[in-house]
Amino acid sequence: MYWQPTEAQIQEVERAVDEAIEARKVNGKEASPLPLSAHVRRYIGVTTDRGVIIYGHIISPSWLHGADPQTLRASACHGRLDDWGIEFDVTLGSVTDISFSAGGPPGSRP
Repeated sequence: MYWQPTEAQIQEVERAVDEAIEARKVNGKEASPLPLSAHVRRYIGVTTDRGVIIYGHIISPSWLHGADPQTLRASACHGRLDDWGIEFDVTLGSVTDISFSAGGPPGSRP
């Protein structure tokens, strides 16, 4: 089942993503050099057998080349540091996956 996250949930997700990105940088892992706030962000809630997840599609404005981000296909995701995705577990209140790799398996974990 899909649902629209509330503004409060989005704020919680973004705080957790900022923390996860900083932790990745400290550990020498790949991360976008831009702050999350500099990106175009789209979120959708998904209830699955794995739990309640908020998925985030994070896009660098330079990657859009003037396109409307709302019209991008969901499959056009994870193009390295300009187009990436996150999974936030609502129950745990934490980021469970960050994926920067185009075509690679999920699991570039925070």
